[in-house]
Amino acid sequence: MGVARDETTTSNAIGYLPGTDPKAGAILLSAHLDHLGQVGDGPVMHGANDDASGTTAVLELAHALASGKPHRRGILFVGYGSEEMGHFGSAYFAAHPPER
Repeated sequence: MGVARDETTTSNAIGYLPGTDPKAGAILLSAHLDHLGQVGDGPVMHGANDDASGTTAVLELAHALASGKPHRRGILFVGYGSEEMGHFGSAYFAAHPPER
């Protein structure tokens, strides 16, 4: 039996809304960008609720929070890639947090 190796490229989408107090830290709002679609001959795993709804919520929160008064804490908006294939986007983000 041989070993199969597949490689792909992924990315995280990151937005940042700076806060007024750099020492106050940041709030993280996130969702994952991918979904499985159809796996083999199995059922279709619809992406509308996994996780298009979460991604839409993060985008709407970014729009609403950027439209108001400045916040004390910074706010990070992150869409993780390759979560369904092994949490690669969030693991990378956790190991390499953005510098402020």
